[in-house]
Amino acid sequence: MGHTLVFVYGTLKKGEQRSTILTDETFLGPAVLHGYKLYDLTWRGYPAITKGTANNSTFGELYSVSDRTLGIVDMLEGSLYSREEVTIETPRKKIRKAMTYVWNGVLEDLQDAKLVASGKWERRNKG
Repeated sequence: MGHTLVFVYGTLKKGEQRSTILTDETFLGPAVLHGYKLYDLTWRGYPAITKGTANNSTFGELYSVSDRTLGIVDMLEGSLYSREEVTIETPRKKIRKAMTYVWNGVLEDLQDAKLVASGKWERRNKG
């Protein structure tokens, strides 16, 4: 069975509502994705990223996941996100290729979303 590096930035992060999906997977540590904007879709309870500029960064976590778990995450993300290969950076400045989920929904849906300028999304601390 193969494994894929996956960068997560929202509900799959440790302590978030869907983090148990990755419980049996290998946590490789924090990572940052440069060049992507992070939005809080508050009314939906989860975030989204879109391509941005070099000034935008999204902070998250890097995992090595099994093909089975990757399939589960694909189903979870559904048609609103597309799985794309991106370049992430670890705290030790190591550059790696990983898969992540980029907003594939209607861009107008993001007009009411809040841009998360810090690049760090956390739902667990909200209501």
